[in-house]
Amino acid sequence: MYELSNEHGVGMEEDYRSIGLTVVWNGKGGAGKSSLAALIAFEANVDCVTNDPLTPLHIALGNGRVKTLAPTEGIPKGISKNTDLVVDLGGFLADRRIADFIKLARHVLVPIIADTPNLNASFVTVKELRNLTENVVLLPNRLKVADSEALLPVLKSRFSGFPVFPIRESAFFPNLFRDKIGLGELVVKDKLAAHTYRELLKQVGNLMDHLERQH
Repeated sequence: MYELSNEHGVGMEEDYRSIGLTVVWNGKGGAGKSSLAALIAFEANVDCVTNDPLTPLHIALGNGRVKTLAPTEGIPKGISKNTDLVVDLGGFLADRRIADFIKLARHVLVPIIADTPNLNASFVTVKELRNLTENVVLLPNRLKVADSEALLPVLKSRFSGFPVFPIRESAFFPNLFRDKIGLGELVVKDKLAAHTYRELLKQVGNLMDHLERQH
């Protein structure tokens, strides 16, 4: 496991999920990628790298688990496709550093907001990504429960060929940066949270199983 520092929790080196190099990226912004990056880092028990100097990841994970790249800094030495690390990237594919991370990654997670303007932009994004990688995973994010049944068949049809893992709208995500605790740990400690977030927990579990399976 790739470690940024020695500031992990007790036993972290043994208790992590092997997800490889996992990039979270959407060039449009506003799709919740940093929240998802923090969620995945917590659930896999791995560190994060980001190119965003204003990242909120430090708030959730702590400074010892987040490396912010300098504007001209490339991929850190020692990182490969099999490095267990979450990379939260903002910007456009014209940025060579972003393209390099995407080409190297085992998984490229693309959060999308499932309304017409955002879907159109995301469709263009995925077409561009095809030139760099086939390892794209789509995350329809902040899905309202009432919309899920109608939207998911449309998404799977429009983005045919890519895995789709919906993530429902939930109070967990803003609370993540306040409480600084991952979903899996939270539901073990708090029975009410286990009930409240039971459907989200299933969705996140399905995503994490996919990331760990695909080598």
